Amino acid sequence: MSTNPATPSPHDSDSVRLKYGIIAVALGLGAILAAVLIVLWRDPTGAASILGIVISPIAAVIGAYLGVQVSSSAAKDAQDRAATAENDKANALADRATVLGALDPQTAKELSPRLHFQP
Repeated sequence: MSTNPATPSPHDSDSVRLKYGIIAVALGLGAILAAVLIVLWRDPTGAASILGIVISPIAAVIGAYLGVQVSSSAAKDAQDRAATAENDKANALADRATVLGALDPQTAKELSPRLHFQP
């Protein structure tokens, strides 16, 4: 099966999202470090209030980004598990019908109510 390079696979978008996420977090941490160094160099006595003003929004944005990434990953995992469960359910129902079909008619008739099977 050939893949069209114009349409990226889901794995490509995940790797791109991870790449840009790491870049965003690194830039945020770099901005915090730069702010700390500049403030401590210029005015070490008033550093706490100035740093609070600078660091709080950056930390909030980084935290929000990471929260969205975690919830997105959890939603994708839940969808995958739901699809697997539906597939397993369909297989189990097919197996139940196959087993009842292989039994003699009297035994199948007795087992059908217990297996909640109605032909």
